[in-house]
Amino acid sequence: TNDDLMRHCSAVAYLSLLLGLKLEGYLVRERKHVDPARAKEVRSLGLGAMLHDLGALTIPKEVREKYVGTGDDSDLAWRDHPVEGWRMVRGKIDASAASVVLHHHQRWDGSGYAGKDMPLLAGHRIHVFARIVAVADELDRLRNPVGGERRPTVWALSLLLGEQLRHRFDPEVLRTLVEVAPPYAPGTTVRLSDGRWAAVIEHNADQPCRPKVQVIPDPGALSMEDETPGEQFDLREANRSLYVAEAEGFDVGELNFQLPSPATLAAAA
Repeated sequence: TNDDLMRHCSAVAYLSLLLGLKLEGYLVRERKHVDPARAKEVRSLGLGAMLHDLGALTIPKEVREKYVGTGDDSDLAWRDHPVEGWRMVRGKIDASAASVVLHHHQRWDGSGYAGKDMPLLAGHRIHVFARIVAVADELDRLRNPVGGERRPTVWALSLLLGEQLRHRFDPEVLRTLVEVAPPYAPGTTVRLSDGRWAAVIEHNADQPCRPKVQVIPDPGALSMEDETPGEQFDLREANRSLYVAEAEGFDVGELNFQLPSPATLAAAA
């Protein structure tokens, strides 16, 4: 539905802006043809991210319904939505924002698509804004699969950073992703493997699945009298038998992952 599309585009725009702000230096390096002050400006990144799926509105209803029902984007008619969206916005918005609309399904490894008669691009030939939105788009699609129920963030990240998917995306953007969208964000309530409940108070970028936590009472049995702060500890320094076992209503003990090294990500790309 249009509401689903708006939710998705808003989520992608928000995450893309967080990534862009964190990747300021990378934007300057990747956009050498423009002044550094302009190169790190993210307004066009946000605009392109908000409009990235605009072309889906032009796709025949039966094609959209098939995609919503299956999540399968191999239909050539569906794969025209990037170029259709680009035709709607080109000349009306900054070219860097329009490139996001056209290239957000182009992949770092040369796979992907942009629409009929559009050439496949790879690596640095894809605009850095489109590379950022590609990661944000994929993460949101994994967390909120088309036609399916929401998945936990740690599940989505483990797939995106895993061997099957990571080669499709800019390694610099992937490395930054866990900093702005950690598997267990501060404020998240989790259950530990020893049965205790805890609140995440700080994430660790080097070991994203082992955050700093504070023990809290069982959320199902909270009372106004029980306000004593619990123990704080960093799971990086705890025994490996202690880990996050439940989050976002899911059993996640088997989903905790080690962050691939920069060399591994670079090699995969």
